[in-house]
Amino acid sequence: MADVPFSTTGGSLRYTSSGFNAALSGTAVGIRPRPLGGNYYWRPYMSWDFTTNVPLSAALTFKGAVFNIFNDRYESGNAVNFLDIPVPGTTFQFGLEVTF
Repeated sequence: MADVPFSTTGGSLRYTSSGFNAALSGTAVGIRPRPLGGNYYWRPYMSWDFTTNVPLSAALTFKGAVFNIFNDRYESGNAVNFLDIPVPGTTFQFGLEVTF
């Protein structure tokens, strides 16, 4: 089957204290066959993500995440035309959660 990795593994380190949460998660993906047939493979890669929740008050929480911290450039297959599509570099996501 095309684009299914031969091996994957993942792990996470989490810390929680009084509503504060932080997690560092890593995923390693081995080589994957390309849908082109023959001996064509996507290269293996590892991606690290960091997420956190920080309570600012009883009703307000800061939420943040950094995905692909080390900017590992890897390719994912496009199922429509089988082109190499580079995945964006490091991505940030931040926001506030309000509880009523």
